[in-house]
Amino acid sequence: MLTGKKLIDTMFEEGLSLHSYARTALDGDRVLMIVDPMLLHDDVNEMWLCSSESPQDRMDIETIVHELNGHN
Repeated sequence: MLTGKKLIDTMFEEGLSLHSYARTALDGDRVLMIVDPMLLHDDVNEMWLCSSESPQDRMDIETIVHELNGHN
């Protein structure tokens, strides 16, 4: 989900697993290098609103569900 890679991707043929691929990126502070660009492109604003430090600035759960269901 996070990377957009499939378990059958050729990069996983030589002993590298999807889990180890992600773990290496996480351990090396390179998460943005493995995140599927489509996640970053379309939903950055929604992710930002859901993770705001101030609870008052966060989206409420009804709005989040509405957005996730594609009702913009």
